[in-house]
Amino acid sequence: MLLLDPWGLGPALHLPPQPALAAESVQVRWRVSPSDQPGIPAKIRQDETGRKTTPFPQDCRIPLTRPAPEYRVSLVLVRTGEDGAPSEETVREWRIPGIAEEHPLLWFDPKDGRLIPSPETLSGARLWVLRRPDVVLEADPPDSLYVSEQFPRLPWAWGDFIGEEVDLSRVRGPTARWGDRPLDYFMSELQDQPSLEGGNRLPVEDGYPPLYVGAPPALRIPLSPYDDSRLHRWYVEVESEGPALPEHCISGTLADLEPEIREEGAVLDLRAWLGDTPMRTYKVKVRELTGRRADLGFRILPVLEIVGHDTLYLPEEAGESPPEP
Repeated sequence: MLLLDPWGLGPALHLPPQPALAAESVQVRWRVSPSDQPGIPAKIRQDETGRKTTPFPQDCRIPLTRPAPEYRVSLVLVRTGEDGAPSEETVREWRIPGIAEEHPLLWFDPKDGRLIPSPETLSGARLWVLRRPDVVLEADPPDSLYVSEQFPRLPWAWGDFIGEEVDLSRVRGPTARWGDRPLDYFMSELQDQPSLEGGNRLPVEDGYPPLYVGAPPALRIPLSPYDDSRLHRWYVEVESEGPALPEHCISGTLADLEPEIREEGAVLDLRAWLGDTPMRTYKVKVRELTGRRADLGFRILPVLEIVGHDTLYLPEEAGESPPEP
């Protein structure tokens, strides 16, 4: 994962733990290209099963000393043969896009510095941007783009690049220009709001949360189906309000809750926590890193089931007795 550390390493790669072969004669190395380092040794910890190892540390960050259109990251096993000669085997490889003519600026999440891989789905809020010095940010209306912080001069060969934090909360249409060439490949994300979907909702308008019968509705959160890296940006909390069955408080990021990713967004099936027959009132709070929020709620009752009767007669609306069977 490409990330930005504005006050330290500058652009860097985050190398997460990976499974690796456990053997004394095997060394595990990270290899990054292009890089000034031939290989980065990975520390090893025994897995619980005793058959695997995991490269450590957990938060291994490798500085990228120069811009490149693409970075290639490899996990390499180095074995020593009986004759003492080393042999290498690449077990995993990743290709990570960098600064190129197709994308001369990169956007990062200020929460953890991680790259936002799909700039066409930017949403209005504070974001970090790393751009070439000849790339100019523009907005509609012109004075709606606010630079909240200019980062210090970046290290290594990134010294001419500009890093800054920008506020897009008032921007309707962010664009960029590279010399005379407009960069219109990204746009502000539609402000679609989280919502409750499905379920059997009764047509009751009494000023209280919507009333459902039977299984609970699902929570839909607007999210591109092609960018699951944004799951960690959304936080969800479902809590029972007052006496309820079951009494639950569920909370976590979308990445933790593992929703189903569909074309219309991320869908969280609340039956996984509330079951098929919950009762009473539940609050649903949704928060997004960029400032979007939604406070949803619903009342729900189980379906009434009457058993043990072959035939059931209900009184007429006028109060008259039902006909004899």
